[in-house]
Amino acid sequence: TCRWSVPLAVRCFFDSTDYADCMRTVLSHHCDADTVCAMAGGIAENYWGIPDNLNTKFEEYLTEQLRDVLNA
Repeated sequence: TCRWSVPLAVRCFFDSTDYADCMRTVLSHHCDADTVCAMAGGIAENYWGIPDNLNTKFEEYLTEQLRDVLNA
C-alpha cells in the first residue's frame, strides 16, 4: 500500500548518492520493488539524471519500435 511504499521510496532516495545507488537501495529491501523503484527512480532521475551507461544498457532490451517511441 502507499502507506508503506511512498515513505520507503523517499527514504531510499535520501539514503542514496546517485541514481544507480537509489535503485540498489530499493532492491535491498523486501518490498514491492517495481512500485518503489518507479517512485524512487522518478525522484532520483529528476535530481541526478540517469547515467548514460544505464540508458545505453536499458536501450539494449527495447525493440526497434520502442526505441523509436523513446527517441521521438
